[in-house]
Amino acid sequence: MKTDTLIHNLSLQCRPVTPLGHPVKRFLIWALSSILFLIAAVLIMGPAYNVIWRGVSTAAFILPAVAMLGISLVCTLSAFVMSVPNEEARKISALPILVLIFWFGLMTYMVGSADLEDSRPGIICIFRMIGMAAAPGALLFYMLRKAAPMRTGLIGLLAAIGTLAFSEIGVQFVCHKTLFETHVIVWHFIPVCVLALVGIVIGRTAFR
Repeated sequence: MKTDTLIHNLSLQCRPVTPLGHPVKRFLIWALSSILFLIAAVLIMGPAYNVIWRGVSTAAFILPAVAMLGISLVCTLSAFVMSVPNEEARKISALPILVLIFWFGLMTYMVGSADLEDSRPGIICIFRMIGMAAAPGALLFYMLRKAAPMRTGLIGLLAAIGTLAFSEIGVQFVCHKTLFETHVIVWHFIPVCVLALVGIVIGRTAFR
């Protein structure tokens, strides 16, 4: 086959490629979709109105929500930015790593200082968290996969912990416990850390 013929045949097989949008724009699309899903999930599972009305303006309710929101924003936005290998990704790569180190260190301290025997079984909260994180997580990994990230394990970890932290905000609205109860540490915060490690495996598999 002549070279010109080969080039012509290959060109006929080409398909138009839609360029990726800016990482911030893609993040906002994911965040809006996830917020809508989270609201629907909370309404379906049934909000804990007694806890919400009594504690919505207290530190026990606000602090964990703000902390989870901050972790989710940093991790998911960083995952979008770092999934595209460029100078901008290299500049912010240290930030999410520092956030993860701080978060896992804080959890280690809280577990070490808490009376874990005082916690009642609350595995239902883990199932709620997984249920609320399933759709946003699947969407996030799908959107990140389009960028073909190179640091698959790290991007997968950031995506998982960002999604789980976001879903934990929803769990807070359906759980009848508050920050200063051991239940929240054992059945809310620790599962976020443990389940997030699965993101490394998912990332290395999905982003090949």
